[in-house]
Amino acid sequence: MPGVHPEFSEHVRALERKKAEKIKVAEAWRTYQLQIVENFYEGDVQSAEDDFIVRSALLKGWRRTFT
Repeated sequence: MPGVHPEFSEHVRALERKKAEKIKVAEAWRTYQLQIVENFYEGDVQSAEDDFIVRSALLKGWRRTFT
């Protein structure tokens, strides 16, 4: 920055570096949290599918008993 005190310029650059680092950390944390949520969701979907298969098999067996 021409016409600006060198110490001020260095302070601004230091703040910009800190800001960039904080953004990088925040983005990494967000990605990590999203992955956790996606893993929980996939686990819940798999559990629901497994439950459906088991209950369907039980109902098919139950219907055969009464037909």
